[in-house]
Amino acid sequence: MANTVTSPRAKAVARLPEPVVALDMPSIYMVECSGNPKAYNTKSKALGLGQITPIVVQDWNNMNPRQQLQHAQMADPVLNQQMSTWYANKRAPQLLRHYGVPDTVDNRLIAYNAGIDWAIKHHRGGGPPDGDPRVPH
Repeated sequence: MANTVTSPRAKAVARLPEPVVALDMPSIYMVECSGNPKAYNTKSKALGLGQITPIVVQDWNNMNPRQQLQHAQMADPVLNQQMSTWYANKRAPQLLRHYGVPDTVDNRLIAYNAGIDWAIKHHRGGGPPDGDPRVPH
């Protein structure tokens, strides 16, 4: 006989998404910039391996007043990796929770790549504009 979940609490826990431990940053670097630490996106001003934008640096500075950084410093691969890891595995999950979006791999990747606004829209059933490659359909 199959094991069935009967209590309301057990049913709720069974529906929870699996927790995300940490995103695989080397894979993200390959997707973001083909592993090129000097990559620069003129449209978004994203820089380096993790394609860090000025808004992410500003967010870091707001959260870390004793360790202020400049966007130009994201050309340093070590700082870029530290910043991208912080954003993907600490800040994005905080933002997802704040806006009531489950911290799943998909939602975290959307928040990292396209921004928290897209993750919120995706969660609420809104999709990206047709053909937008940043968000999984």
